[in-house]
Amino acid sequence: MLAKSKANYQAILDKIDTIESNIEQLDNDVEDKLQLIAETNVKITKTKNDVKVAQKAIDNTSKSIDSEQAAYDERLRAMYMNGPTGYLELILDSKSILDFLERYELAKSIMRFDTNLIHSLENKKKTKVLQKATLVEKQNSLVALQNKSKSQLAQLNATKVKQKNLIAYLKQQENKYKQAIDAQNAMINETLKQIQAIAKAMGNHPSGKYSSDALVVYAAKFLGVRYVWGGTTPSGFDCSGFTKYVYAHFGISLNRVSRDQANQGTRVAKQNLKPGDLVFFGNPIHHVGIYVGNNSFIHAPRTGDVVRISALTRSDFRFGVRLR
Repeated sequence: MLAKSKANYQAILDKIDTIESNIEQLDNDVEDKLQLIAETNVKITKTKNDVKVAQKAIDNTSKSIDSEQAAYDERLRAMYMNGPTGYLELILDSKSILDFLERYELAKSIMRFDTNLIHSLENKKKTKVLQKATLVEKQNSLVALQNKSKSQLAQLNATKVKQKNLIAYLKQQENKYKQAIDAQNAMINETLKQIQAIAKAMGNHPSGKYSSDALVVYAAKFLGVRYVWGGTTPSGFDCSGFTKYVYAHFGISLNRVSRDQANQGTRVAKQNLKPGDLVFFGNPIHHVGIYVGNNSFIHAPRTGDVVRISALTRSDFRFGVRLR
């Protein structure tokens, strides 16, 4: 009978842990989508600037074309008035050899001016065509990025709704199985008393010098801080933002997200965990906390929750990581 009661108790805790894990996965999904949206918005801003630059280049080229077109039209009118043999007549009307040479050089200069003017005008018209093509490409890219951002935002909102419903379901289950949860909380309270005793022995002011006790006491200073997507400060933490902040106090640099933090340090099996070790959950990994002893860990759990101590009874535990 006792064995059956323990099995039922563990089944209840496993069910609640599974719901918690699913909520954490959605938190991870939300954070990924927020990052994608932020990156897309940066690209949108850059592309908008590119569009402005391309449009400005077209405007400048257009002004230059208008100016040269006016000069070209003026030359056409001059040539029309002088007739198609204007250059030749200019030379043949020479009064002397010296006059001939001067007129010849003048004719060459006029012809060169006309030729350069025509070539410059043609080249600038070609440039304008290319600039317009670039502008169209940038505008199309901008529209695509804006549509992508809208899609990402819609997915984000759908994930938030799904998570909100799951959190409501979790609360129902916690109320339903309050007795089993209270029994687990008794162990968590005992862990907290142990941490408080260590803190008192240290004078409640852990320095920046690393030790497992100092790290655990420092992490406990943030109990009750609310969970915030992408949070990395005491005004609000996500799971990896919390671990990164705590370890940074002791001069240890962690990667930003849990799946990357899992690749730092040395992996440790559950039975070999020591206070101060990182503990990871999920497959793929989506959550991280800090082991504090007494089969417990401290973490920023999920949306709607706060930094707290939990029992290390979850079935989705993967491994620990020791950084010292």
